[in-house]
Amino acid sequence: MRKIVFLLLTLNVCLVVNAQRVGLEGSYVGDILYQKEGGKSATDYVSGWNAGFMYEQFFVKERGAGKWSLETGLLWEMRGGRYGIEWYQEATTCTRFMHYVEVPLNVNRYFVLGKESWKLKAFAFGGPRLYVGTAGKYGNHYYLATRPYKRHNPYNDKFSGRYMHRFDAQLGIGGGVEWHFVRLKVEYDFPLTNSSADGNPDYLYQHGLKVGLGLRLDLRRESEER
Repeated sequence: MRKIVFLLLTLNVCLVVNAQRVGLEGSYVGDILYQKEGGKSATDYVSGWNAGFMYEQFFVKERGAGKWSLETGLLWEMRGGRYGIEWYQEATTCTRFMHYVEVPLNVNRYFVLGKESWKLKAFAFGGPRLYVGTAGKYGNHYYLATRPYKRHNPYNDKFSGRYMHRFDAQLGIGGGVEWHFVRLKVEYDFPLTNSSADGNPDYLYQHGLKVGLGLRLDLRRESEER
C-alpha cells in the first residue's frame, strides 16, 4: 500500500506542475456499505459529499473525434450516518462518520457532440482512487439498556485502538457531459480494500455512487488547441 500511495502522489505532483486545465469539483456521495460477519452479511447506506481541486493533462488529440487526458486531484470527502447492525449484534445501531482526503487518478476520453462551435462534449473516465482517513466518529449504541454511548476516532483512538484502516482504495468508472467550462458527471466506485481494521464486522467494503458538478479553466493558448 505504501508503494501505491507513493506512486499516486508522485503522479499527482507531475500532473499538477504540467496541468493544462484546472478546476473545482463537488459531488453528492452515496456510500453503500457491504458487511460480512461470520456467515452473515448485510448492506447499509450512508451519504455525504466531497469537494476539491482537479488537474488535467491532455496526451492524445484526435481530429474530429475528441481527446484523451490524464486527470488527478485533491478532494476532501465526508461520508456518514446511523444504521442498524442487529443482524450480528442484538438491539444495536452503529454511527459511523468518516473524513477522507481523496486522490483520484483518471484516464478520460472525450467525444465531441454536434458542431465544434457548440463546445458540447460527452466524456467517459476510469481509474483508481486513494483515500486517506483523517478523522471521524464511530460508536455502537445498545438501545435496550442504559449503556453509555461512546464515540471514537475510527482511525486512531488512543483509548480504544483503531476501528478502520487509514488507507483505502477504490476503482471508479463513470461519465458525463461538458458544456464550455461546466461539467456534470456520474460515477460509481468499486472497493479494492477491506475498510474494517478491528474485525467488527470482519469485512466492510465501501461502494460509492457520486453525482457531481464541476468547473474547468483551460490554461492553454488558443494556438495549442489548433
